[in-house]
Amino acid sequence: MESGKDSALDLDGPIAKPSGDGDADEWEFALGKTERRISDDRRTGRDRRRNDGGRVGTSNDPMNIYLREMGSQSLLSHEEEVELARLIEEGEARIQKAVLRVTPGITALNDLADRLLSGKARIASVLRGVSEKEDNALQAITDGLLARIDQANALDDRRLELFKQLKHVTGNEQEEKRLQDEILKVSKEISDLFADYRLCSRGVLSVGNAVKELSQKFKQVRVVARQREMLALRREQSTAGTDPVSSSEIEERISMELAETMGVGWETFDEILQEIDLGREMAKQAKEALVRSNLRLVISVSKKFLNRGLQLPDLIQEGNIGLMKAVEKYDYTRGYKFSTYATWWIRQAITRGIADQGRTIRLPVHMIETINRMLRFSRDFQRIESRDPSPEELAEQLGTDVEKVQMALKTAKDAISLDAPVGEEEDSLLSDFVEDHAHPDPQEISVTQSLKQCLCKVMDSLSPREAKVLRMRYGIEVGCDHTLEEVGQCFSVTRERIRQIEAQAIQKLRHPSRSEELSIFMTD
Repeated sequence: MESGKDSALDLDGPIAKPSGDGDADEWEFALGKTERRISDDRRTGRDRRRNDGGRVGTSNDPMNIYLREMGSQSLLSHEEEVELARLIEEGEARIQKAVLRVTPGITALNDLADRLLSGKARIASVLRGVSEKEDNALQAITDGLLARIDQANALDDRRLELFKQLKHVTGNEQEEKRLQDEILKVSKEISDLFADYRLCSRGVLSVGNAVKELSQKFKQVRVVARQREMLALRREQSTAGTDPVSSSEIEERISMELAETMGVGWETFDEILQEIDLGREMAKQAKEALVRSNLRLVISVSKKFLNRGLQLPDLIQEGNIGLMKAVEKYDYTRGYKFSTYATWWIRQAITRGIADQGRTIRLPVHMIETINRMLRFSRDFQRIESRDPSPEELAEQLGTDVEKVQMALKTAKDAISLDAPVGEEEDSLLSDFVEDHAHPDPQEISVTQSLKQCLCKVMDSLSPREAKVLRMRYGIEVGCDHTLEEVGQCFSVTRERIRQIEAQAIQKLRHPSRSEELSIFMTD
């Protein structure tokens, strides 16, 4: 999914702990100020509804409750939108800076490089602040990012080599301190390589979640391994007559394994986890505040798409999805209000939802677009020419084949579900009124059987020759009707003679003694 343009961040500087951090206090104050304003507006709306008495409905319907609740939300000012957008930007920058200090972050960058090189991803979809520019500019940005990833891999290899050296250093505190400082320096260099790049927020958050999951596994392994290894080594060394291993030595071994996996020690790793949590919470709360304050906008846009195949609750749900995408891609540095930018995303999400869910049989989006273009041209053509356009005229206007136009005309017809309710009380289904051609109607079978019996009885009153002529001429009990020539050949007479016999037999059937028995089967 492409990301909208976002300004580059200054990711320089060491990672600060959340506790006692002035920046954390600042974002908490800014977010709290915006939240208090929204909360005050909500309370004011509730008080206004109480004072208005019965003017606002008191229905317990969830949709009405939702609409009333959203009616109390007021839109943010442009300054407040910018403040929330800055908090989102800062929170994501903290996460990116933190995850790039550990080895899983480098692994994610390598996966990203593979997708770029194989053509499975575009640079505009993985970096924020990059739009669809000229191919040369996009290629230059891609080459620059790939070069930085190669440098990060080289530094990560250097960091791993330093950890191996640190693992074999014993009893030399000065050398341990030097290697640890060198490792921290390399980690910072890796993070600083991407200070001018803002990775897609979804990718950054996924890496942050992966780091958090690894941390939980290491903590569990840390406890279990300490218990099991202490017991095993003590048994082994007690048998050999050596001193048992201390818990501090086991802790050091597990810490070294963590360092080789993550590229940092326990203390630094805990610091990184705190920074990831702080950045994630900062971005999450700011996004939620920005979404809540614009839910009224979704309702307003959704009402313009009524009677197009989806109910209002479904339209609002699709619009809310578009609103959340707009929050992810909003660029406050361009100067326009968030509602202006979000309206396009909301409309896009609702339009796609109608295309996917508005019909009983789903049609591809490109087919929906073709049908809409065809219908617009048909309306204009009817207004000018006072007739419907032919498939050839539609194909010429749309620049496509006649076959595709005919297919679009067929698919443009709305399909109706057989389970659709019918009537004001909706106590019947459409399938109850549709004829089933696969199974004969019992009443029709009974009438046909009665007609057959009555007709046989009347035919028996004629002479055998007359009855056989009528049966062959009209296909009664013989499977199909025959021509005068065919019947004449059967009786070895001329076709004229067969016509006379037929006319004579029909005249006899018209006599009241016979026609009255058949009259009950006559229909107007």
